[in-house]
Amino acid sequence: MCRILHIMTDIIEIAEQIRAARKRRKMTQAQLADASGVSRRSVIALEAGRSPNPSFIAVIRILRAVGLDLRISQAPSGRPTYEDLLAEQER
Repeated sequence: MCRILHIMTDIIEIAEQIRAARKRRKMTQAQLADASGVSRRSVIALEAGRSPNPSFIAVIRILRAVGLDLRISQAPSGRPTYEDLLAEQER
């Protein structure tokens, strides 16, 4: 079962989720690199926030290797309401 990343604001937030999932799985960065087919250098740079424009394919491979999934949904128009924010927090 995959955890779903909800509303990510930037690559830094995605990287934080990847790092947390990797640690939950007790994986090293080298093991994640091997499991995802992405270089260890790329994994380290992504997790450290030094990779502002990582390859989309690399991010997807890394997400899958730690059991995460990226979903695309329609962006809400306008600013979220208080109820929208509460509902998102409960997910």
